Amino acid sequence: QTFPKGHRLRIAISTSYWPIAWPPPEPVRLTIVGASSVFCLPVRPPRADDDLLPSFQEAAGAPPLKTKLLVPQKYEWKVIRDLARDVSTLEVLKDEGAYWINEIDLEVRRKTVETYRYRGDQFNSVRGEVQAVRSLRRNNWLVKTVTRTVLTSTATDFCLVAEIDAYEGEKRVYSNNWDRKIPRDHM
Repeated sequence: QTFPKGHRLRIAISTSYWPIAWPPPEPVRLTIVGASSVFCLPVRPPRADDDLLPSFQEAAGAPPLKTKLLVPQKYEWKVIRDLARDVSTLEVLKDEGAYWINEIDLEVRRKTVETYRYRGDQFNSVRGEVQAVRSLRRNNWLVKTVTRTVLTSTATDFCLVAEIDAYEGEKRVYSNNWDRKIPRDHM
């Protein structure tokens, strides 16, 4: 990366980046002394042959599939703040709707709902849940998977509960559940 003269970098420092990164198991105190802090980036001096480096080629890929939209997509991000209980919730809806792939006569549906919740400064109240439904349909043939994954934590462990159900038509043909604890190991 080359930074033109006079441009600046912005640095954001945080003890947590919930829900992108899981918060620590206990409060963290972070002190930054600006006058004595240093941010070091590796620097490579310019070389005479830098101008001879080839440009990136245009990306190669298959042509897009011919599809027909059957159910429109819907995306939402909702932040819900329950002031009485001091609970914050982020709900992310990623409904990719349904589309038909012409060449193979196939209908595809995909929908995911993510929910992230925590209470005040209670580090062990953090909870992330993802529910997803995927289906494929051709004429009278239909297959579908329904999954649910919940992640919570204690001071010492991540607690993971996951479920999957697979269907052929209305008949459930496969089901499995997991309940695991994973040591936090300083995370």
